[in-house]
Amino acid sequence: MINEEKLKNLISKILKVKIEKITLNSGINNLEQWDSLAHLSILTEIDNFTKGKASKIRGLSNATTVKEILKLLKNNKLA
Repeated sequence: MINEEKLKNLISKILKVKIEKITLNSGINNLEQWDSLAHLSILTEIDNFTKGKASKIRGLSNATTVKEILKLLKNNKLA
């Protein structure tokens, strides 16, 4: 299971930004470091963390904010 804090920590490490800069509203549109390649890295790490279960979530690749990703993970009982 991944919670909000773990997700923010994961994103912070991938983007190489301080965790304090990561909020629920952080995403591809408002964080310069969050580009398409970083997005793929985030999705890959989430999938690794969930032992391959996250890759089966429909629409996860379209979720571009922390809030959207967390909502889909919760809806699929992975958060």
